[in-house]
Amino acid sequence: DLSAENAVSLKYQFEQTGGGEEPDPGDDLVIEFRDAFNNWIELGRHPGSEGGLPVFTRKEIVLPPSAYHRDFRVRFRNLGAPGLDDWFVDDILLDVFAPSDIEVVPTALSVKLFEDDEATRGVTLNNLGVGDLFYRLRIVPPEFQNASGLAPKYPTSFYKTVLLKGENDWRRGRDATLGRGGPDNFGYTWRDSDDPSGPDFVWEDISATGARIPDLGDDENVGFYSVGFAFPFYDSVFTQFRVCSNGFISFTSDAVSFSNNPIPSVNSINDLIAPFWDDLDPRPGAVYYHSNGQRLVVQWQNVVRTGSSDPFTFQLILFANGNIRFQYLQMGASNNFATIGMQNHDGSDGVEIAFNTTYVKNNLAVQIERPASWLSYSPKVGMLTSGGTLDLAIHFSASGLQPDSSYRAELRIESNDLDEPSVAVQLTLEVLALGDSTGHFPPPETTAVKYPIVIAEALIDGEALASGDEIGVFTSSGKVAGALVWQRAQPGRVVVYGDDPATPDVEGFLPGEPMYFRIWDSSRNDRDYPATANYMRGDGRFGTADSAHISVLEATTTFARQKALQSNWSWISFNVQPASTDIEELLAETKQLRIMKDGAGHTFIPNLINTIQNLDPLAGYSVYLAAPDSIAISGEEVPPFTPIPLQAGWNFISYLPVHDILAPRALHSIYDQLVIAKNDLGGFFIPSVGNINTIGDMAPGEGYKVYMSAPDTLVYPLAELPSAQPKVVATTKISFGAMPQHFKAMQRGSDNYIVIVQAAKVQGASLRAGDEIGIFTKHGELVGAGVWPQSGALGIAAWRAEMNNEEARGFELGAPMRFKIWRQEDNLEVEMLGSFQRGDGAFGSEAFALVELHDSALPETFALEQNYPNPFARSNGAAGLATTIRYALPQPSHVTIRIYDVLGQLVRTLQDEPQIAGFHRVQWDGRNAAGREVAAGVYFYRMQAGKFEATRKLAIVR
Repeated sequence: DLSAENAVSLKYQFEQTGGGEEPDPGDDLVIEFRDAFNNWIELGRHPGSEGGLPVFTRKEIVLPPSAYHRDFRVRFRNLGAPGLDDWFVDDILLDVFAPSDIEVVPTALSVKLFEDDEATRGVTLNNLGVGDLFYRLRIVPPEFQNASGLAPKYPTSFYKTVLLKGENDWRRGRDATLGRGGPDNFGYTWRDSDDPSGPDFVWEDISATGARIPDLGDDENVGFYSVGFAFPFYDSVFTQFRVCSNGFISFTSDAVSFSNNPIPSVNSINDLIAPFWDDLDPRPGAVYYHSNGQRLVVQWQNVVRTGSSDPFTFQLILFANGNIRFQYLQMGASNNFATIGMQNHDGSDGVEIAFNTTYVKNNLAVQIERPASWLSYSPKVGMLTSGGTLDLAIHFSASGLQPDSSYRAELRIESNDLDEPSVAVQLTLEVLALGDSTGHFPPPETTAVKYPIVIAEALIDGEALASGDEIGVFTSSGKVAGALVWQRAQPGRVVVYGDDPATPDVEGFLPGEPMYFRIWDSSRNDRDYPATANYMRGDGRFGTADSAHISVLEATTTFARQKALQSNWSWISFNVQPASTDIEELLAETKQLRIMKDGAGHTFIPNLINTIQNLDPLAGYSVYLAAPDSIAISGEEVPPFTPIPLQAGWNFISYLPVHDILAPRALHSIYDQLVIAKNDLGGFFIPSVGNINTIGDMAPGEGYKVYMSAPDTLVYPLAELPSAQPKVVATTKISFGAMPQHFKAMQRGSDNYIVIVQAAKVQGASLRAGDEIGIFTKHGELVGAGVWPQSGALGIAAWRAEMNNEEARGFELGAPMRFKIWRQEDNLEVEMLGSFQRGDGAFGSEAFALVELHDSALPETFALEQNYPNPFARSNGAAGLATTIRYALPQPSHVTIRIYDVLGQLVRTLQDEPQIAGFHRVQWDGRNAAGREVAAGVYFYRMQAGKFEATRKLAIVR
């Protein structure tokens, strides 16, 4: 009773012959079931002529909908003569299973590649059913749907026959006059030169150029010999082969069988390729082989069949893409007793072109094609549980294919889905030709990592490109990785090259790196301009899609740069070349400008002085504005990778890229000679001190000062370099930019001097986070300050100014620096001394200063400091509340510190013991000698140390 079911399969095992003779043609095994109307319906059939099956073949048949009723019956019938035991059937069972439900997305893939390029697309396989989904993939050429199909099955005796040497073979194979065949289970197909779409016969004689296999005798198998390349064969890849005198090669077997068999067969030779497998003797002639790294030719020259003197000359050719060709130059009269074809490693699959039948003839060529040799995929078989998802990788390769041509195939996904047992995915590959070599853009460095780009339309200032204009594709570092000459009659096609990971150099794009385009207008001489791409496929990064398709690529020749500025000093630059470079003309609308200076000491003061004269787009400038304003300049782009020559010492430079770039990466080209780079905010980048970078990103419109240890040339990248580039990662942690609350220095001036404080200690104790360091001139003017970080070092910018109307003058070059620290805990300022690792303690003595700070070794005089905090709140029973009293001893002394009330009565003795020279402190928690809290009010603390006496007042509040 199957009326309650909807997913049942019939499983059984069967064997030919059973206990009697093997079945003959017509002795078919038929499996039938009875439907609800008592009709017997055929489920399956095994022909009696189906030979070569292994013992106990397993079979499963899913029952159709009409099988699910209350009185299901199944029967196995032999259609042969009554009484003959031709078949043996066992292990019959009905298996109730949960149905699977396959979903395939998408059902068509179309890829455009240039010649020799490759790409991978995805097909998603989903199981929407409640049962397990078992699937298998095959590639089927559309044009082979009406071909001969799988290799024929012969009676079992064909596969078990072993002939004696020279014995006549009684077996006869099927007719082989169709001219095409396949596919086998793997997907191999074949066509010969008689087929309209078959190969041409072009004999490749290697008898003079190939290597002769020495001393090859009758029934010998020798090797191994090198294929010369990696040859894909079924599921394996081979690089060496063996040759047998009997007209075949094998990649693994040393068999010498002179008795040919049908294929595929477990009794035949493994990993076999047989252009003419028969009992041959090579000794009247020879066997040669030759490989050029792309194809291997093996040639049997003037060999004879045993018992005959007719010469046979034929060859096989292996191609790097997995295709195989047989060619027959001269075949003797007795050529209808041979096996022609191939089979896999265990005889479970193969292509039989001919077996013991009239087929070969002179000047015949046979091409065996790997299933869509431009396609590969994985996995090929598998299982998905309910709700499971699998991404199938479909790999397309245009290697060796004809450009300007299209290729089609069908990926057939077969499964146990009752409703859709086979789903087809249509696959199309279009191979595109490359354009002409460019003249303006240098040729790229080619690698095996390629990315095709198709550009439908290209414009410059809104006008279509003319034939002969060029498009270049650049990496972030400014390297040309692809270029093409534009032809108006067709879309632009360019192969862009990626980095070869096996080499130490960076030849092209790294995976995921942004791509930058520039267009050269052939009518504008040597100028090329940046272009923006609108993508139909791809996202502008290398390799994130199988190919990129751009709908419009447009370049602009004129750019407007506007820089908004606050009052005070700023460092600026402009990466455009205006039509007029006259400074007065360019800055006429910036009404708040008071002064402009370049790095060579030239000055522009509106309506007063102009020694700058003309704008240099490669230079930086410092400007002072009395109030917020802006500077706007228009002109042609200055290419970001324009070289900027630098001298030893200080250089004031422009920033040319249009994108923000992290300072270490922007300055990568001068890394080895760079001492320091700094901006107008006091940020800096110092390679020699752990790549510390407080500039962050360098940005368009900003000017920068760099100090060089030797002359060099700066070439900016186009944009942020990938992280794989060396020497770009900051490794030293440094604090910069926290706003001091105690030391409030001038925040900005016309120039700055960078001081890096690596360590700071007072009385042997390091500063705590939140403590502050101030830098002073010899006159006591505070010119720079910073807040000590939780960890690492502290960078401080000391400032100077040059405007006469500024209150703060800042530091003077060559004048000594003074340091003070402020400890947040006890509100204490301490004068500090510096130990310089770089610099000598004077402003500007080096490109930057590197210093460690410490307090004086001993105080010069006795001192009693004011307590802190003062006044302080009474504890009211709370623990840990106290005020700190600091004092200094220039020499060892017996110290007493006592607290008195306003009546002069002793409240508590805090200190009464000898102490060493140095800085000391003691705390009072507001309690008397008995441990009770004292009343709010005014108290006095008195210190005695030798002859030194001092008294100070403190207060306690509620």
